[in-house]
Amino acid sequence: MSQDASFSPQAVLADEQAERAILGVLLQRSDALRDSSHTLLPEDFYYEKHRHIFSAIDALDDARKPVDTITVTSHLDKQGVLKAVGGPQYLARLRTDSPLVTNIVSYIDIVKDYSLRRQVVAASREMMRTIAESPDDATSIADDAVSTFTSLALSGSRSSVQQLHEPLSTLIRRIEEQSKQGQRGKLTGTPSGFHAVDAYTNGWQKGDLIILAARPGMGKTAFALNLLVNAAMDKRSPTPGIVFSLEMGAEQLAGRILSSMARVPSDKMRSADLSDAQFNRIYESISQLKDLPVFIDETPSISVSEMARKCRQVQHEHGLGLVIIDYLQLMTGSKNARISNREQEISEISRRLKALARELECPVIALSQLNRAVEQRADKRPMLSDLRESGAIEQDADLIMFLYRQIYYDRLAHKEGADAGGPDRDNSAPLEMMPSREGDDAEVILAKHRSGATGSVTLTFHESFTLFANRVGDHPPGPDDDDLHGAPTSGFDPDTDFGPPPMDDFDLDSDDDLPI
Repeated sequence: MSQDASFSPQAVLADEQAERAILGVLLQRSDALRDSSHTLLPEDFYYEKHRHIFSAIDALDDARKPVDTITVTSHLDKQGVLKAVGGPQYLARLRTDSPLVTNIVSYIDIVKDYSLRRQVVAASREMMRTIAESPDDATSIADDAVSTFTSLALSGSRSSVQQLHEPLSTLIRRIEEQSKQGQRGKLTGTPSGFHAVDAYTNGWQKGDLIILAARPGMGKTAFALNLLVNAAMDKRSPTPGIVFSLEMGAEQLAGRILSSMARVPSDKMRSADLSDAQFNRIYESISQLKDLPVFIDETPSISVSEMARKCRQVQHEHGLGLVIIDYLQLMTGSKNARISNREQEISEISRRLKALARELECPVIALSQLNRAVEQRADKRPMLSDLRESGAIEQDADLIMFLYRQIYYDRLAHKEGADAGGPDRDNSAPLEMMPSREGDDAEVILAKHRSGATGSVTLTFHESFTLFANRVGDHPPGPDDDDLHGAPTSGFDPDTDFGPPPMDDFDLDSDDDLPI
């Protein structure tokens, strides 16, 4: 090792700015430490005055007392260390100069890293002294060294190990509370708005990574946006959500959402070729949509790290119950030199998205492309093996769904037959341009479900409005239904249950709503 790269015993293994940043944030919000997976201790701070300040904040927070510059000043004064930390003026500067609360996780990581380095240095020095002075044999000394450094490697993180009775107690308490509060049979997760889907999933569950995959043209983005709006409009508990659009701009996504809500064809909105009734529906829909807790980020080629930072900010400022990514293959991974190909990069992204879902404690739905191999089969229904650059996607996902529309391939075959001079060549209205007022069948295939059954449900897709809807007769299952996946059940309460209504419940003004 060169002299420049060697460790100097006199080196200061600390970051004063990071320590100041943590304390400044805690003076604003003492519970911010809960955003981190680390347990921060006073001795993790290198500078003595920062150790005193952190200890004061920690003591006040443990006692359920308010934490601010005045209460911390009073506590330090009683401890006789107020002058040693720089007095009230230093505390005021810490709070004034504090950065965003959402960045505290990064600062804690820095401080914990330096703290561990200092502990490793101290343990190494003690080990060198032991080697020189201990009468024990080398094997015993080596065993002690292994134990010491293993303890250091495991220190600082909250334990995730629990005896079985702990999660069992938590589970039964939740079930009992849900039953007592009249929530028996209600969804435990974020509703999709599609009753046949929710019958399988019981809503999108916290911490789950959900993959929504399909070939181009199946309606992935439309379905994802419908999920986002349905969750935000849920009458029981509106769920804030964010969509990261790596392919389309925010205005384009907003146009799709408005088209679905107003039931006005997107091509007519783009050309502004609208009737008075359509304009009225647009204005009425805007009034319903404008205050929804729905957020759009249009950053192209976003990384998981940047996405996580934005999610934490939205979660802190508005709450966050759903994250949608459109789509996974357009994301970028880390600049890790060990990642040598795209499949490894996608695998890394998949693993980090699952970790993000766990960290945020909300479902993350990532859209994904399928391989072209689907198009080569007679039966074009997708399978797990069709996942593009699959790698760890199948392994990491808690739920994998496919979208499939047979009518898409029927129309494609019809067009190819007409172009080749087949029997449909004289049709003035080709099949692919003949819309249905009732909409087309769209299959949602649940191919992998870690927490429940797999299967397939059918929705209605209105392509001109980019709208998926419940089929007529689809209702939420009741609490005493033994077969959640059989015939549609009764018990739908329009005052408490939300779902996009079937198209026969929506009064269109005329046939000119249909693109012909």
